[in-house]
Amino acid sequence: NENTELKRMFKFKEDNYEYDYVGGDIVLKSGSGVLKGYVINKGTKDGVKTGMAVINDAGLIGKVTSAANNYCKIETISSENVSVAALIQRTQVNDCIVTGYTDNADKNKNLAILTMLPLNSDIKEGDTIVTSGIGADYPKDIIIGKVTSVEDNKGKMEREAIIAPAVDFTRLQRVFI
Repeated sequence: NENTELKRMFKFKEDNYEYDYVGGDIVLKSGSGVLKGYVINKGTKDGVKTGMAVINDAGLIGKVTSAANNYCKIETISSENVSVAALIQRTQVNDCIVTGYTDNADKNKNLAILTMLPLNSDIKEGDTIVTSGIGADYPKDIIIGKVTSVEDNKGKMEREAIIAPAVDFTRLQRVFI
């Protein structure tokens, strides 16, 4: 219910006081297919800038791709246009990137893929993936999601992992920027 969600968001903001978050509401869903995004009712007059991370109490949502005076557009981590420096929480391996991923069997599924891992990487189903903080685009240790499958991509000489995002995009209403 709305009251429970607002309490969770308030607690998240209190627990993460070192960041000055701007709270916003989703007013429109934008894009389809590989471009998965939303319009938020906060803009440059509220301090929002292009490139800022967008999160909620569940984890990473995506980033601001454009900002006007009264609103901004965001793309989610399941968009193929968004990439995030990531870390495998269990092993602390941080030389990998998460980007959006489209499952050919179910194009409406919100997924991401972890790439650039060496073939001998210790990663398995159920591992939690978080932001690494490398590159300063995203704060460190924001939950991205959990690994649902791992495959070796011999053509690219790397190991890849499919990630189910921690954020439920079908129920998304409020965000922090």
